[in-house]
Amino acid sequence: MVKINKNQSVYETFVTNNNTKITQNNFQNSVWETSINGEIEHTKQGDAGDCWLLTHINSLRDTKWGKKLIKNAIKSDGAGGAVITFKGAKGKQKEFHISVNEIIKAKESGIYSSGDDDMIAMELAVEKYLIKFGHLYEDRKQDIGTKSGDAITGNGLSSAEFVELLSGKQANKHCAIPPQSNLMNEGERSYNEKLRMLTEVENHPGEYLVEVSFQGDAIDGVIYGNHAYQVKKIITEGGKKYAILVNPWNSSEEIKMKLDKLIYYSDLLTITENPDAKPNPNLRPDIEIELENSKLIANMFSELIEKVRNNKIKDTDMNKVKKAIEAVNSENIQDLFTDKDIIYFIIKCFDKIKYGWGNGEEKKELIAPLVDAYCEYAAQKGVEEDTIKDVRKACYKELDALLYTDEDLIIEKLQLLFDKIKEKDNWLLKFLY
Repeated sequence: MVKINKNQSVYETFVTNNNTKITQNNFQNSVWETSINGEIEHTKQGDAGDCWLLTHINSLRDTKWGKKLIKNAIKSDGAGGAVITFKGAKGKQKEFHISVNEIIKAKESGIYSSGDDDMIAMELAVEKYLIKFGHLYEDRKQDIGTKSGDAITGNGLSSAEFVELLSGKQANKHCAIPPQSNLMNEGERSYNEKLRMLTEVENHPGEYLVEVSFQGDAIDGVIYGNHAYQVKKIITEGGKKYAILVNPWNSSEEIKMKLDKLIYYSDLLTITENPDAKPNPNLRPDIEIELENSKLIANMFSELIEKVRNNKIKDTDMNKVKKAIEAVNSENIQDLFTDKDIIYFIIKCFDKIKYGWGNGEEKKELIAPLVDAYCEYAAQKGVEEDTIKDVRKACYKELDALLYTDEDLIIEKLQLLFDKIKEKDNWLLKFLY
């Protein structure tokens, strides 16, 4: 390593008897030690508002794959400093050198973290990177200050962007959306979504980067708003579930918080996956699933339309149809039945796929989910309960037929429901305007 004596401006490299590598410099303290080993120890956040960065790094440290990313990114320069490699840097420069003097000045400043030189080196490297290339990120096009700590203060790179910066590979990031209103069903939807995602975290400990922020002021005098926390793990004690949180103010301390309290008070929950692992579909938030389902439905029927026009539709298309039908629910059914004629077309497509409707079970498997979802959607739109019951009863009478189904009757009933839904929509528009 490096030793800098008080009255010298040249470096002297030496290793102590116990293999400790020492660096001396004539700053406020007479002796400073630096140790760059590619590992992140416990740290405390400094004056810079970079809780986001420290939380990303602390989260990576607690996963096997993340620990490896950090080890590969941080190398000693042999002179008390570090060379940080960003494989996924947006600019041409991939390596950023942090000298021993820069590390020691950062220690003295109180702006950066304390406790581990690798963390300080990473802060300084990310700062240099953002000053040079931060404008290439969509949400960082504003001017980035060049004073110490400015570039890393505030909203920085997302967890997925930081993983990509280190690895050079895109990572899946999933964000649970907070309630969009004060309505009871919105709060329940948000709660259930976060619980589902965090259950996956509990079932796969040490696999994901999990971060959370909270709304409002301090909770129980411990959790603060507008601040990033690492969710280290989910545990069960005495039949109750708890989240173990880490505050970058002091990463050596763990905060135990009831899981339902975290879900209720959290403003944003973010889960980032290993870019080299198979994506976990159960981590996706509701809105991501809904958008994917809508796209799946639209693409599937566009393909079927083309095949029907060219008279090329076959039994082998059944699997695609089944997959799309499984994605249909009362929330996205309106994307499927946007026009009255589409109802006719969909049923006729199924008729071509299952000639003569000879197999009642296969026929019912295709159509019943559409009928159920559309009836539920009609109920949400305010269509009278008796009308919905009549439609469902008539459709199921045909669906339960073993040998022959009158598909025209199913079309007629669903189109009747379509008209009733439109009546309700038109009445609401007149009422509002």
